[in-house]
Amino acid sequence: MAQTRFFRHAPQDILSLSLACQQSVIESRHCTYFTKITYTTMSEKKQETLTALVNAIRQMESCWQESGTIALVRDSSHAVLYINNEFARLIDTEPEKLIGPASGAAFPAFFHKLFSEREKLVQSGGKPAVFEEKLAFENTEISYSTVYFPLKNTAGEIIGTGLVGIPAKNGIEYETNETSLLPDDNPDIDPLTEIPTHQAMADAIKHEIIQSEKNGKPLSIVLINVDNLARINEESGRATGDIVLVEFCELVKNHLRSSDLFGRWEDTEFILVLPDTNVVAAAQVAERIRHAIENYQFRKVPSLTACFGVALHERGETIEDCISRADAAVFVAKMNGKNRVEVDRAGMSDLSLPDLKASNFLRLVWKREYECGNTIIDYQHRLMVSDANHLLAAMLENTPKKQITPLINKLLAHIQQHFDEEESILEKMGYRETEEHAMIHRQLIAKAVRLSVRFEENKLDFGEIFNFLANDVVIEHMLKTDRKYFPFLPQARH
Repeated sequence: MAQTRFFRHAPQDILSLSLACQQSVIESRHCTYFTKITYTTMSEKKQETLTALVNAIRQMESCWQESGTIALVRDSSHAVLYINNEFARLIDTEPEKLIGPASGAAFPAFFHKLFSEREKLVQSGGKPAVFEEKLAFENTEISYSTVYFPLKNTAGEIIGTGLVGIPAKNGIEYETNETSLLPDDNPDIDPLTEIPTHQAMADAIKHEIIQSEKNGKPLSIVLINVDNLARINEESGRATGDIVLVEFCELVKNHLRSSDLFGRWEDTEFILVLPDTNVVAAAQVAERIRHAIENYQFRKVPSLTACFGVALHERGETIEDCISRADAAVFVAKMNGKNRVEVDRAGMSDLSLPDLKASNFLRLVWKREYECGNTIIDYQHRLMVSDANHLLAAMLENTPKKQITPLINKLLAHIQQHFDEEESILEKMGYRETEEHAMIHRQLIAKAVRLSVRFEENKLDFGEIFNFLANDVVIEHMLKTDRKYFPFLPQARH
């Protein structure tokens, strides 16, 4: 049965466009339908738009009349380019009156608002979005599985939005498509942000805790709470807030390792799970993300910030307790003015680490109990803690690489000097494990030099070399391994 629809535009731009249903078969997973599109001479701009429309309509996998499916396409100015008979029938308006620049007034107000919100979401992400929703028409209310999709031209630019709605119950049997790629097919993936859901993350954390306790490596949790999201939703609409969250999640994912896990925890809260990462490194990750968010140009809001709470999982601790500590750190960040990283200090005693404080940035704090009683060794230890703090501050302030390199070299020079003088002191006092201790020194220096060279060649991230120098050398070696010889020092204080 041949049918004709006219796409009405200004007469200067276009003579006419007709859709003639020919028997050009396109297979759908729901059924088979027939359509072929032809059009007459028109302006180059409109021809490009209609070419994109032709391609879009050919992809609509439904049979317009028999299944009760509704279909609509409109351009970026909200002018309707195509509407099928079923949709026009439900609105109770002649199809020709629903097409063209002034067509919006013919649609029910609720639908115009709904479509506009979905349109913003689709155009911001550039991908189809799937919903289960009820549409109320004058004489009926129908539940649909709806797909909103971007209409693109040959250059890949989004020039409009399309809708296909398949009735939830219409007496037609549908085959189950287990390989569907639609985002809401997977209950473990949040359909808006396309990241793991709360339950999926809870399951993943349980697994990571088992692995952490099995291999003895640290596991850090970071909660991220988006600042002022409720106000954005209230002032600009939920659709705008959704667009912001999609951009936010993409930004966070760009700053993570392949082994890191990122998912949704609550409406405005997200969670990072960082395997093999202590609180110092986790706070560095959080600070880099915080800085990136603060400086990113979001499309729908002038600015956005977030608060971060960092907690280290304790052996034997429940998920709930660990996340509760991270949440408490988020609360502290909120109370201290938002747009901050705060670190939970509970549960760190087992690590024997220096005190860690989160003010404007993290810093290693020298304490009297770290002293051994030897003036030279204590002075050099304090000096290297100070060097590590300068490096950390430079990283968190995004200091240019050419200014960071001298700081790395300065710390390396102090480390080498300390190792040489420490070995001399241990040898003179007859410490039996001097040679073994010196071997550790040589291994640390060799690795530090290799990392420094890779950093200079842009083959290594600054965070990695800092982790080694601050954590492996300063914290692990100088403030833990060195303590083995403290009792043998003359007049040692321990």
